[in-house]
Amino acid sequence: MNSKKHIEKTSDQQVRSDALKKLGWILLILLIGVNTIQLARFGGIVERVDTYNKGVIDEIGAIRKDVVMFGNDLNEIRSFLLLPVKNYSFGKEPEETSNLGEVRNSRTESAIYAFLEGLEKEQMVKANTQKVLREADAVEADQAFTEALHKLGLNTGKRNDNDNAISLKLDNNEGTSVFAILFDKNTAAVSIQSALGSYRCGSKNFEELKAEMFDYFGRNMQAALRMKELIIQRKDEIKGLTANADIAQILNEKKLKLSEAEDNVESVNYYFENGAGDKIVTLKISRVDGSIDLEGNVMARLADLTGAVAEKLRAADASTDQEKMIHEKKAELEMIFRQKSFKDIMHNSGLSLVMEPRAEINKILYDVKDSSGKVVFSFAIEVSSGALKVIRDNQETDLYSILEAGSKKKP
Repeated sequence: MNSKKHIEKTSDQQVRSDALKKLGWILLILLIGVNTIQLARFGGIVERVDTYNKGVIDEIGAIRKDVVMFGNDLNEIRSFLLLPVKNYSFGKEPEETSNLGEVRNSRTESAIYAFLEGLEKEQMVKANTQKVLREADAVEADQAFTEALHKLGLNTGKRNDNDNAISLKLDNNEGTSVFAILFDKNTAAVSIQSALGSYRCGSKNFEELKAEMFDYFGRNMQAALRMKELIIQRKDEIKGLTANADIAQILNEKKLKLSEAEDNVESVNYYFENGAGDKIVTLKISRVDGSIDLEGNVMARLADLTGAVAEKLRAADASTDQEKMIHEKKAELEMIFRQKSFKDIMHNSGLSLVMEPRAEINKILYDVKDSSGKVVFSFAIEVSSGALKVIRDNQETDLYSILEAGSKKKP
């Protein structure tokens, strides 16, 4: 009986085992099928991505090719314009060392060309100097030139040779200098100077140059002498202005003085200057007609000039640049001192500010005192620089550094 039951039990276990094996095979087959499908789908996606990437790469390659062609075209243009070509780098990031090297090369290149330019200029000046030396010597040694000058009533006078030019004066029979022939060492230009101004000769060879100069002398000698006399008269008139009582008083009050004459091509200039040499009022004697230009107001009569100069000087600000700067700094501080908020802080702190400043060496100080009259600190203007400072316990602190220190403390 027991043996029969054992056989039946073993048979049932075998059936269940076979069923489980079949189920396992079925699940394995399903899993393999699902994985196969997923792998196939993933392979399709990868293939599509590869196709897309290939298109992008091809497109980028085409763009890079166009940019390279554009760079080559730029180099052709630079070469045509005689400019150095450049090695353009496409498709990679430039390294810092490359940029640094390019800057260094650029500075080196600039320095080399600056040196070569200076050398070229030096050689040109040397050549021009030799040329004008030969011309000046030839003019002085030319007997025919001297005789032609005598016929015009002119004689060769003093010769001056400086770093920039050679000047040969031509005097009339009374010994008055009428013309000066100027040989420029820098440009090799030849010009004629007189009371009429400067005339630049255009002839290239020596014989043509002599003919051009004689033509100019003949046409302008009398006019040059008249203008010379007129300019001398105008100079005396301008110098005489300082003897006028009204003008002398203004000059004394404003500590002004009249400069020496400044000869220019188109005019002779005078300046009323302050103690620092700043030009406050300008007078110009015209070489065209001898009139006097007082900063746009042109006059020919001394009577008109005296009154106009006095009025101009009276209205002029004779302060030096430094004095103007200090005045602006004082006005800025005093504007703040008058503000209600500033006065409230002083009052709440038991302090008072002395609005009348006091002077020390290189400083203008506004003292702030306590209720007992003791100076607690001072606001100061440094006269030499215009710097604003706070002086406390004999220590100077730049006013703006306090602002910067406060900003650094903020989170």
